[in-house]
Amino acid sequence: MSFTYDWSLTSLRKQNNLDLGLENVVIHTLWTVYGTDDNGNTGTCSAATAFDPLTINTSTFISYEDLTQDTVIGWIQNYISSCTGYQSFIDNEIQKNINNQLNVVTEAYSNNFPWITTSSSTVTNYPV
Repeated sequence: MSFTYDWSLTSLRKQNNLDLGLENVVIHTLWTVYGTDDNGNTGTCSAATAFDPLTINTSTFISYEDLTQDTVIGWIQNYISSCTGYQSFIDNEIQKNINNQLNVVTEAYSNNFPWITTSSSTVTNYPV
């Protein structure tokens, strides 16, 4: 499976690290990635990524006010690529989401069976 990805940040959690003399250190993110397959179907995967404030490299620290979305998403993507199986998990979640959209289960009630001829019917759709 191959996807084109679009990332979105939904929340950042920050705290001060007074031991290192740093303020507003990002320690947690919530994000959603949208994956579009070769047929144009889109699914999502939402997750969280935490960062240990004790492992910050003070020489490369970027102040909160100077952060960009691309920078934070880059941190998340680097973390994901360092974890065995994490990208596969994301891709599987996106594919499952797409499959649920494409393979909707529809329940037909007794007044909507093909051999019943009535003018009214009730149909309920359930996600897979």
